[in-house]
Amino acid sequence: MFGLTGSSGKTSTNDLIAQVLPELGPTIATVKSFNGEIGMPLAVTHLDQGVRYIVLEMGARGIGHITHLTRIAPPSVGLVLNVGTAHVGEFGGREQIAQVKGELVEALPADGLAILNADDLLVAAMASRTSARVLTFGVDNDADVRALAVAVDASGRASFTLAAAGTKAKVALSLHGVHHVSNALAAAAVAIGLGAGVEKTAAALSRAVLVAEQLGNGALSRTWLTKARRRHRRLALVNQVSGLAARRRRCPCPCCG
Repeated sequence: MFGLTGSSGKTSTNDLIAQVLPELGPTIATVKSFNGEIGMPLAVTHLDQGVRYIVLEMGARGIGHITHLTRIAPPSVGLVLNVGTAHVGEFGGREQIAQVKGELVEALPADGLAILNADDLLVAAMASRTSARVLTFGVDNDADVRALAVAVDASGRASFTLAAAGTKAKVALSLHGVHHVSNALAAAAVAIGLGAGVEKTAAALSRAVLVAEQLGNGALSRTWLTKARRRHRRLALVNQVSGLAARRRRCPCPCCG
C-alpha cells in the first residue's frame, strides 16, 4: 500500500504511478482526489485479491491528520512530493506543513520505502524521520532518480533523460508543462524503487496520460473545471457587491444613505 502526499501535484502523480506500476502487477489508485478522512477510506474499498498495489492520496488540514489516515491504511511505501504554501494560512508556515507531511514517512515500517524530493529541502530533511529505506528524486540536486537534459517543445511538452541505478533512458511526456517532470520523476522513483527497469519505466511514462485530461471523449480537465468554478464564484461575488453598491447609490431614502 502506497501513501502519497504533498502540497501540489498529488493527483497528477497519482495518475502517473497508476500507469507505471502495472509493469509490476495490478494497480489501483485514488480517484477524484479522494484523499481525506472520508474519501481515502472509500478508495480502500476498491481493494480486492486481484490487486497488488494501491496508491492512496493523503491530504491534511492539520497536525495528526496524515497519521490518522496511515492508521486506517498502513503504507509500506511513502512518497512526499513537496512542501508549498497553498495552505500556509491554516498551518502557520512551511515548516509546520512539513511537520504534517512528514507524518507519512514516520508511519513507514523499517522494511518500507520512503521516496523524497531532493529538490525540496524541507522534504529531503524528512529522511531523518524514518527508519525505512530512502530513495530520492530530483532535477536540480543530486538524487537517486534524476532528470537530465530537460527540454520543452513548442507545445509545452517536456522531455528528459531518466537516470537511475547507472542506467539512462529517454522520456518524452505527452503532458503539457515542465512541472510534470518532477511528477514523472516521483512516479519513476516509485517503480524503480520496487524493482522496475529504467527502460520500461521510461517507456511507460512516455505513454502516460492524465486521467482527468480531455482525451477526445468530451471529458474536461479536473484542474480546468476547478479553476473555472473558482472564477465563476469570484465573478458572482463581484457582481453581487457591485449590484448592492449601485442600489445604494440610486436610493435617496435616509435608511439607505
